[in-house]
Amino acid sequence: MALVVEGPLGLWGQWATGLLVWIKNVMAAILTASIVKNSLRPIRLDKMFMNDMGLKAVTTTNDGGTILKQLEVEHSAPTWLCELAKL
Repeated sequence: MALVVEGPLGLWGQWATGLLVWIKNVMAAILTASIVKNSLRPIRLDKMFMNDMGLKAVTTTNDGGTILKQLEVEHSAPTWLCELAKL
C-alpha cells in the first residue's frame, strides 16, 4: 500500500511507504548485486565501462570496488554501497 502526499516534498514529489517501498529497495539491491557478483567468484569476469561521451574513457576491470565506483546510481537504496566503495 502506498501513501501519496503532496506538499513540502516539492514539485512532482511523492511520498511512498509500506510494502511498495520495501519491494523497490530489494529490487534495487538485487540489480546492484547482479552487476558485481561476477567479480566475487574465483574465476573473475572483466567488465568494461564507458563514460557518457563514448569511447574516450574506457575502464576494464574485475575489481568489485572499481565497478561500484564507476556506477551512476539514481535509486537511494544502493547509493550507500557505491559511496562506500569510493572511500
